Amino acid sequence: MGMTQRPISATWRLIKEQLPLQLSKADRLILLQQVQSQLVEMARYSWSLRMH
Repeated sequence: MGMTQRPISATWRLIKEQLPLQLSKADRLILLQQVQSQLVEMARYSWSLRMH
């Protein structure tokens, strides 16, 4: 376990801090959805690594 195992809430806080405030709500929603799918992929990947 390394830096990849950081809690999701910390990741969300980081994302929210990085988001430019001038982003529209729609843009922010799209960005959050992209990040969420990335988190799901990362979780699935680390899970498959653990299973092998």
